[in-house]
Amino acid sequence: MKRRILKPADVALWLILLAATVMAVAGFNSGSIGKYLTVVSPSGVKTVGLAEDKTFTVDGRGGTVTIEVVDGAAAIVESPCPRGLCRQQGYISRVGQSVMCLPLCVKLVISDSAETYDAVLH
Repeated sequence: MKRRILKPADVALWLILLAATVMAVAGFNSGSIGKYLTVVSPSGVKTVGLAEDKTFTVDGRGGTVTIEVVDGAAAIVESPCPRGLCRQQGYISRVGQSVMCLPLCVKLVISDSAETYDAVLH
């Protein structure tokens, strides 16, 4: 039986694939489950709890965006933007995750606090 000897390039490829897998798993599992959704739009900043299911609209530049909160997760479900990338991002529920509709200037951010900040200086 002939033994196959791995080349350094093969070993490097396996190490890169292993590192990418570990980073992907760690990235998907990072952040705790959020309690609040902050919606930033041209009409202002609105914070809503994620504990209760609801659907509401927000006025953006050039149209209205419909946001849905279901089972502690939020998503943009309707938007008149041309490509619909905001709708394709799906539901978010972990602290720090966000969804943006750039053409309408609407941003959703998950947080664990109802307080919102423009900046923090130390």
